[in-house]
Parts: sequence; structure tokens; C-alpha cells
Amino acid sequence: MNQLTEEKLYMAGSLDIHTLFNENILSTDAHAVWEPKWQAVLGQAPWEEWITDDEFFNCKDAFLEKMHGWIISNRLNSVNAESLERFDRRDSIVGTTQGLDEFHWRHRGRDLRIFRGEYAYNKRVYETFGEINAFDMHLDKSSGEYRGLAENDFVIISLPFAGTGDRHCQMDEMLDNAKELNVPVLVDCAWFGTCMNVEFDFSHPAITEVCFSTSKGLGCGRYRSGIRYSNYYNGMIYQHNNYNHLVGSNMQLAMWMMEHFRSDHIPTRFREMQQDVCNEFGLVSSNCMHVGLAPNTEEWRVFEIAGIHYRVGLNKAIKMRRQGKL
Repeated sequence: MNQLTEEKLYMAGSLDIHTLFNENILSTDAHAVWEPKWQAVLGQAPWEEWITDDEFFNCKDAFLEKMHGWIISNRLNSVNAESLERFDRRDSIVGTTQGLDEFHWRHRGRDLRIFRGEYAYNKRVYETFGEINAFDMHLDKSSGEYRGLAENDFVIISLPFAGTGDRHCQMDEMLDNAKELNVPVLVDCAWFGTCMNVEFDFSHPAITEVCFSTSKGLGCGRYRSGIRYSNYYNGMIYQHNNYNHLVGSNMQLAMWMMEHFRSDHIPTRFREMQQDVCNEFGLVSSNCMHVGLAPNTEEWRVFEIAGIHYRVGLNKAIKMRRQGKL
């Protein structure tokens, strides 16, 4: 793909939508905003000191305590710390995806239900392992009626929601239905650390587990780590933690990054740039810094996902804004 010249980058606001898409300035992907300070801080890590300590990577308890504190200390979102305390266990995970994988396995005899626009990994897993039936759970476009749950379902929902960068408008209704039917619900908080003005309250009894990761909010996608809150005393994640068969190097790197970057660093640093980019292109700023919402019009159709959301990835445009090229 040819790159725009410096002059054209400066004039990007005058380009049509398809040019912005073809040049990957605006994207259908929702990659998180990259903070160049992450790499600088990572380069300052005392590697030689770490690897000479035989017990340095035996750090599960320190990591779980550190990450829990990193989550509940957030100032730009409403995090209900007590709602996390209701879970008996905190386990180290290799990003939220490991939590999703076990949730699929744990409820493999049930039918998966997700909202339209959810993290596509869940459907891709369904396509690979055919015993899971993935249904879209949203408004029926033909009747305008809500498609409810059944007793044999299990639900995965992201918070912030992957389709909009905000809390899903039907999340509370879904949780109430799930409680009535005893349907287990996993809340995937992979985008925590990239957002603001989102309520993280996990007190609803239908929620059986909650997962957070460091991939998006701390740039740890290539050395993944995270935390799962649950009441499980069985399964792969429990056994990995029980045996201490964990990726200690990833956990130490994540703790190093948490020492230097708060969980609200990304919105603090990039909110103004996100709004400038959205204003430039006629988008609505979502509560996640890497996501804008486009009008439901034909010219923005290329950004339509799941036939309902018009989500625009902003990470490249924000990078250009930071560099003074947009």
C-alpha cells in the first residue's frame, strides 16, 4: 500500500472516506492507541538484575495484588471495588483470551450468545470448534424485538463493548434475564485502560467471572498477562495457578509497566487527540480512545460491523495527530 506524502497527510481532512480507509488512516480494526513512552520505559527495565535472581519470576501473588490495585485506582472510570471482592479467587491469566478459552470449554455443552459487534474471536472459535453455536443476541432487524436467552445458553460480553467502546445499552437487561435462567456470564474487560466514563460494576449475581488484561492499556500484547476474578476451584486456569505454572516474565514486565503508567494514562494522554481526529472527520468520540463512531450513512458503509454498528479504528489517525501529520 502506498503511503501518503507529508503534504497529503497534512491535508488528510480534505480526503474522501474511501481514501482514508484505503490508506489505513481510518480502520475497520480496533487496535489500541500506541504510547511510545511504553517502549522507552520497557528499555529501562533492570533485565540483568532480574535474571540473576532465581526467585524473581516466582511472582504470582505480587502480580495479582499489583494488578488489582492498578484496576481499582482508576480515576476516570467508575470501578466498584467491592463488586470484585465478592469473587473468592483471583488467578493469573495470559490475557483475557485465556479466560475466554476456558469459558468456552467450561460451558461446551451450552449455546454461546453474544451481542452483534462482539469481539470476533468468539465466533472464530465457534467456527473452529463446531459444538459451540454462536447466536447474535440483539434486536431482531425484521421484527424489532429483543431476542432473549434460553436456559442452555452462556454469555460473553465485553466491557467496554467491542462494537461501540461503551457499555452495551442492553447489558443490564441481559444480566437480569441471565439471572432468571441461571445462565453464566463472563465480562471481558480487555479494553480497560483505554477508556473513560465507563461504569465497571460486577455486583450482578449473573456474572460468574470477570477478566482484565494488560495488552491494550499497557501495550503488553506481545507479553500478555491479566487477572481473572471467579469462584472456580477447578479448570485449567485454576490448576495453572495452583501449580504455579505461570509466565512469570510476563507478570514482572506488566508490574514494571504498572509502576510507571496508571490505568487511566491512555485517556488522560490521548483524549484531546481523539476528539480532534473525530471532529476532523465528522465522527463521534467513543469512551475508548481508539474508537470513533461514524454516521449510519452509505458513505461510511465500509466501517459497518455486524450490520448494526459503524465503528472506526483511530489508532493510526491518532498517531499521525501526535506526530503533527494530521
